[in-house]
Amino acid sequence: MNTTKTIRHRGYMTLLALLITMCMYAQNAVKGVVLDETDEPLIGATIVVKGTSAAGAVTDLDGNFTIQARKEMY
Repeated sequence: MNTTKTIRHRGYMTLLALLITMCMYAQNAVKGVVLDETDEPLIGATIVVKGTSAAGAVTDLDGNFTIQARKEMY
């Protein structure tokens, strides 16, 4: 009986460690709209997270973009 309790306890601890790790490396979505001086949407503008070359996006027909980036990046 004690062995089952120990295994269950290890399972809970492993699950907790996994969840903490996943939260630390979770990515967040950064959303926005790119407009020009006349408040018209810019189509095809390139947005890049400062300090990276991999995290980037291109605006759609309405100037909207979404970038998946780690929290410490922005």
